[in-house]
Amino acid sequence: MFTTIKNIFKVKDLRKKILYTLMMLALVRLGSLIPNPLMDASAVKQYFASASGVMALFDIMSGNAFSQMNLFAMGITPYINASIIISLLTVAIPKLEELQESLKVLLIPKDPNDQKNVILEIRAGTGGDEAALFGNDLLRMYLRYTERHRFKAEIIELNDTEI
Repeated sequence: MFTTIKNIFKVKDLRKKILYTLMMLALVRLGSLIPNPLMDASAVKQYFASASGVMALFDIMSGNAFSQMNLFAMGITPYINASIIISLLTVAIPKLEELQESLKVLLIPKDPNDQKNVILEIRAGTGGDEAALFGNDLLRMYLRYTERHRFKAEIIELNDTEI
């Protein structure tokens, strides 16, 4: 186990990511020790002593940081909870999964080359007749793809074989 950890720290990219994560964890833990100056600590403690339901659940999930009303009281807990809830709801509601997939597609950045033309060259390469047959099948596959997506396809040059 220690050799694995030692090997992880030898890779610069992994080392940077692990150190960044540890620094963020330390920052959040430090922020959860700093009291919020705008809150009356005694009133908050009195409220959470008698709290039940959602507020008590928030307090448990935040490691009692919420009841102490620290600077980083909730940390990343709401985001983690939202992620878990969405994951569970996508199983129960299929439409939500479709919406999530379409949102992922919308979040993909636009490529400036999307509207430009493409020249595709297919060669048989080595392999004799079988390679030529595969090249022909590949050409037909691409032509069908362009037809289905209503793209324009133009064959510039074609060298047919005897097959």
